[in-house]
Amino acid sequence: MSEIDKYYKNWVDETLSKVKLDEDKKEKLLSSHTKEKEKVTSEFRKLTGLDKKDMGFLFAAIALQCIRQYILGGTIGKVIDKTTRVTHNAPSIIKLEKTLNNKYDKVSKTLENIGKYKTGEEIAKKCKVPYDAITNSSKYNLGLGGLTHRYQTLGHDPLFGIIFGTMNILTDTMTLNDFSSFCVDMEDFSIGEEISTLDVAKNALSSIASDTTRLPKALFSQIVHMKTDEFTKIGLPIPGTTILSGKFKELYLKNYDKICFERDLRTVELQTGFNLMINKIIELVHGLYYDEKLCGDRNLYDAKTIKIILYSNIIASSSNILASYFVNPLGVNYLDIGGIGITFYRIIKDIPFMLSLEKEFIDKKLYLNYRREIENLDMEITNLVNEIIK
Repeated sequence: MSEIDKYYKNWVDETLSKVKLDEDKKEKLLSSHTKEKEKVTSEFRKLTGLDKKDMGFLFAAIALQCIRQYILGGTIGKVIDKTTRVTHNAPSIIKLEKTLNNKYDKVSKTLENIGKYKTGEEIAKKCKVPYDAITNSSKYNLGLGGLTHRYQTLGHDPLFGIIFGTMNILTDTMTLNDFSSFCVDMEDFSIGEEISTLDVAKNALSSIASDTTRLPKALFSQIVHMKTDEFTKIGLPIPGTTILSGKFKELYLKNYDKICFERDLRTVELQTGFNLMINKIIELVHGLYYDEKLCGDRNLYDAKTIKIILYSNIIASSSNILASYFVNPLGVNYLDIGGIGITFYRIIKDIPFMLSLEKEFIDKKLYLNYRREIENLDMEITNLVNEIIK
């Protein structure tokens, strides 16, 4: 029961307590209120309903959203295209390493206490990092292999690798995704005895303390290794997922890697951005057609605009979900994730606003109607009371 309903009911009850009105009179008053409320509600919905012009905007908005979905669809969740990837010793990878090292040489000359990076021989050696080792994996029952070691070592995680990979390079160790660590013999590139990860950190700090140039060199080696591994056939895991198991591990093993994830993030970003742009264009252009004489209250006209945008988003998102299912059952390649997100946001935001606007309109109309009715009945009550006193 709204505040205006409570107000009217209380007024009827108070009136009955002052003057003896029969129950039929009370029912008549309350029934009149219900009918009046239904009438005002119908008036609001008629005023905010979509007319022929508004329907044109609605169909245009739906068409634009569907075209956007078609243009930006089809790539979500797609796995590595190995024809676009290269091997570790490919000319493009070697060229990238040299380019990055040259950049480091130029930058290092401007930094105090940091000498020239490394000689050509050291640059060649730096391509080997301790967390690439897999020899002796079976001895320690680690399960490391050519296809799985990047998911199982924190040095290959684009996020955690900045810390753990750098420490491993400084200390010739490898840290696994369960945070256990092992020594690595860089001569024969084999895994040695287990070492506490805390000791790895302590040794890394000790190494840095003895020679401050080691940290930037190790960090740079880590970044170069990440950059070169990123474009190879098995790629790198999604940032931060190496410590997780289940679906994330399955995704990587099914060739969904960091580059695929970044591509999908860009796609969702584009989906979201273009959805918002279309909504704003519809809002602005529809607003240009407002005429106070023909359309009345601007708030009610704006409610029409909101309906057009909300309905177009719901229809476009619903059709996208259905189309995605029939084109690729249980797949996500064609899902308009950004648009669907905006649709849910608008449902949460717009529907309460519309209900609030409807309530405000109804309460205001009812109050104006009942104020006159109450004034007339109060005058009638006053006359009755005066007659009783006489």
